[in-house]
Amino acid sequence: DSYEYDIVDYKRADDGIVPFLKYFSNFLFYRFGIEICNVMTVIVIAVRLDVMAVLYAIWLGLFLMSKRRALIKIWPIYLLFLLIVFPVQYMIVVGPPPFLCFRYWWSHVSFDGWPQLKRWLYLPDYVNPPSAQQLIADFFQLLCASQQWRVFVHENNEKDSVFTDAGGSNREIIYDKDLYVDNPAWDYVMKKRHWLDQLKYIVFMYGCWTVLAIAYLAGTTRISLLGLGYLISCFYFLWYGQEFLTKPILKLIKMWNYLIYYCFAVIFVKACLQVVACVGFVSTQCWVIQIFAITCLKSGAQLFNDYSELGLLFVVVCIFLYKSIACGAIESAFFCAFIDLFVPCLKQEYIPQNNNCNTDINQPCDRSAGDASLFMDGFCLIFLLLQKRIFSSYYWEHIVTELRSQAKLASQGAVLFNMITKKRIDEDIERENETVRKIKCSLERIKAQQQKLNQTGGLPDESSEHYEAIRSGDYYMFDYESDEIVDESKKDDATAAQEQILEVLTSDNDTDLQTTSLEDNLQPNQTLTTSSIEEGEVPMPIQRKKSRGSVMKPIFKKIKSITKIIVDYWINLFNHYSQDYRQVSRKLAEMKSRDKVVRQSIIEQDKQQSRITTSEGAPVIDLDPLAGGDNNLIVQPKVQTTVQVENDDVLANRSRFYRLLDSIFYMLMSRSELLCYSFMVINHLTSGALLSMPLPLSIFLWAMLSSRPSRNYWITVLTYTEAMIVIKYIFQFRFYPWNVKGFEEQRPLAPVNIIGIDRKGDAASVADLFLLLSLFLHRSILKQMGLWKADHQLPELPTTAPVKTVQTISNSSEDIAQTEPVVKYEQRVKKRMRKYVHRL
Repeated sequence: DSYEYDIVDYKRADDGIVPFLKYFSNFLFYRFGIEICNVMTVIVIAVRLDVMAVLYAIWLGLFLMSKRRALIKIWPIYLLFLLIVFPVQYMIVVGPPPFLCFRYWWSHVSFDGWPQLKRWLYLPDYVNPPSAQQLIADFFQLLCASQQWRVFVHENNEKDSVFTDAGGSNREIIYDKDLYVDNPAWDYVMKKRHWLDQLKYIVFMYGCWTVLAIAYLAGTTRISLLGLGYLISCFYFLWYGQEFLTKPILKLIKMWNYLIYYCFAVIFVKACLQVVACVGFVSTQCWVIQIFAITCLKSGAQLFNDYSELGLLFVVVCIFLYKSIACGAIESAFFCAFIDLFVPCLKQEYIPQNNNCNTDINQPCDRSAGDASLFMDGFCLIFLLLQKRIFSSYYWEHIVTELRSQAKLASQGAVLFNMITKKRIDEDIERENETVRKIKCSLERIKAQQQKLNQTGGLPDESSEHYEAIRSGDYYMFDYESDEIVDESKKDDATAAQEQILEVLTSDNDTDLQTTSLEDNLQPNQTLTTSSIEEGEVPMPIQRKKSRGSVMKPIFKKIKSITKIIVDYWINLFNHYSQDYRQVSRKLAEMKSRDKVVRQSIIEQDKQQSRITTSEGAPVIDLDPLAGGDNNLIVQPKVQTTVQVENDDVLANRSRFYRLLDSIFYMLMSRSELLCYSFMVINHLTSGALLSMPLPLSIFLWAMLSSRPSRNYWITVLTYTEAMIVIKYIFQFRFYPWNVKGFEEQRPLAPVNIIGIDRKGDAASVADLFLLLSLFLHRSILKQMGLWKADHQLPELPTTAPVKTVQTISNSSEDIAQTEPVVKYEQRVKKRMRKYVHRL
């Protein structure tokens, strides 16, 4: 009962990673108990694959379609079912003692496939008893169900209010009307306080894409008609993207439930098809077996092999202690009954006969057991359930608000990028005008000097000899002050990093070691002061044998310093290439933060106005608080917003590792099109077929022709990629003649291999997945920055500056023509004088 005082409640769980882990360890089952029970049920279904698995699957479907309030009423019945079924199954495994010689009525049944049907029905048997190891998963299922019933009792019992207050409410919030207004969760999107907020932002913002990637792998790693549904649903959700995530919460949950129901349907169908695959009641065509991946995952021979792996010791015990006689022949043998009860023996009759394993339906067709496996289906269902919990939480509403703000301010991103481009063009024009002005001033100065020295107006002859040009130079040619400021201290980042590394490598640490050894030999209360050292005396270093640690310490310091220099160089390099994207994203973050605060204040004021009107007895007028115009009765207040956007000063106070991750993130986001190009090339290198050839060709023949590819290009690439994946998936089935083993070795230049519709490995599926995710990620970035629907148009340039430049150049063309030899002569002299001074 000490949890009342020292437990971390849900209000303090967002204070940091350590409080969050403490809260998570205490209330994991309280928060995610139903999901854990569902996952445990899926594990039991995958382990059993018999009639009990079908019954458990029915319960699982009932849980997935019920709300939490209905589960509270259903759960006692489910728990009672488990409490009855588990002991019964254990008694079936143990069976009656053999000395009772109890005969089962099905012991004389014999037909082709009966051993597999008996195993699927989980019937007791003396010869081949059911496996007791399968009940381990049933035990944990019963344990989780009991704990979840305890959670339901705590939620409905007022005496346990302390526990529920600390853990928080599990009430479904998707039906709340003021869900976006009364949100008690911390806004981790705009105000990231620590690493926990960063992790929450990554998980909640990009978790949906991860789940869809798992659903994609669940469909592509197993070739069957059931897996094609995963592929189509994944394409559907990826295509709508942010439009799907910003839907009303009820509609969002409803659409997500369809994918959960489909995943459950696949698990249920595969569990039911085991009786068809193992027993073989229906003789089907090979292509039907392959298209539905009907494969027996637990046959009689496999059961015996699992049982024989108990160890060599049991086999030795049976050989020397047990007679090779069935107990039915000697019913009164006490030794036989004793051994049957206490020794897990492997007698001859325990080995299944040749006709016990009906593998005739498996032999004609080439198929893999991995296509019928339930591992990826259960793995996908786990993440689908977790993502559903994310959708129905208060934390998700901050993501929805963020996505809606991005959609609202999407046009501002293109404006900001155009402003940056216009600013750079203006700077280039100003730099050109400044260069022309300097040239004109130099020409005027040279012309004036020549008029002073040569009163006749003639120009000196140009020197043709090198030494003659040097000796002909005089001080009058350099009698002016250059207005060009050359910053010699300004160096390239790479050069500066190299010099710092060389400085660290060539530094001498003997002085540091001597000082360290001297301070180590002093008493704790003694210090090196001016009073303890006579003036003019230098303390001699104490000679002592250097330990291995003192020798290695400077080396480690140098390695640490060099690592810091290299990391800082990469941080600066990444920040330089992502400068525009960083500026635009920060500006949009400030605008979104102000928009959130203003909307929140308007809604709060509207609620207060409604309360006042309702309390006075007047009818409440339905007004749109966000609509503009003079007729709007609600005036937008002037809200003092404190936008906490991470600028350069705040980022400099972060750790070096954090700044490196931040720079890499913005670098990838700003160059996401290069990421797409890379995955297109990798995809073609992985497949090496004509089907993927248009992707790299489109890069060089379409995308590279403009600085930023148009929207039509990305839509075309997305559509073609999805069509390519579906086409390759359809031709992966084993009933095609080119998917037979050895076909590729015999005919490597077959048309199917050149086109790329032959059966590939998992590497091709992963390459397609990364290409698909990179394309949709790039599309979301373009939408976020307002560049998806915006055309790549440069801002209108001012026409006055170029005209002025042309006029200036045209007016001074005559002067340039007259003084051109003098200018060339002066340039050569300056160049030679600089070299001469440099040599000195």
